[in-house]
Amino acid sequence: MKSREEKNEYQKKYYRSHYKPHPLQIKSTVERFFSKVRIDDTTDCWLWTTYKDKDGYGTFLIKDKLYKAHRFSYENLYGPIPEGMLVCHHCDNPSCVNPFHLFLGTHKDNIQDMWRKGRANKYKKGSNIPRAIKIRNPKLSECDVHSIRVDSRSGSTLARIYNVTRTTIYDIKNKKSWNWLV
Repeated sequence: MKSREEKNEYQKKYYRSHYKPHPLQIKSTVERFFSKVRIDDTTDCWLWTTYKDKDGYGTFLIKDKLYKAHRFSYENLYGPIPEGMLVCHHCDNPSCVNPFHLFLGTHKDNIQDMWRKGRANKYKKGSNIPRAIKIRNPKLSECDVHSIRVDSRSGSTLARIYNVTRTTIYDIKNKKSWNWLV
């Protein structure tokens, strides 16, 4: 029977003789980056093809740190991004990493650009935004509201079923809330 040291030496030797470098160790960071990009000939956008966050921005892992792909692309061509500055898109495509479509701006610049290009929320300033749309996670769905309106059971019973107040049920049935639904 081999001693622990002999076993460890054997394993190290075996590992070294069969070791194949991980693909991330072979390619440079820039090569890895460009392997995740597809160029759209119609828009000249360089589209990020792998993981994107909930807002559509590509993310890129470098040495166990997650970077926004468009920020990496900008820094790779133009250098460091000053603190407090955003990397904004001329093309309004969050998955685009083409550095020629990117520019630096403050948060205010980005908001002004959004309004100027008409990308702002479809409910413009001063419009009557339904409250349920403003709420990120409303308790009821549109389907629930339709069901409540046709249900003949009491408000108390429906309130218990849908985990809302009787007033909410009353307002839905009388179209005082969710009134944009037919």
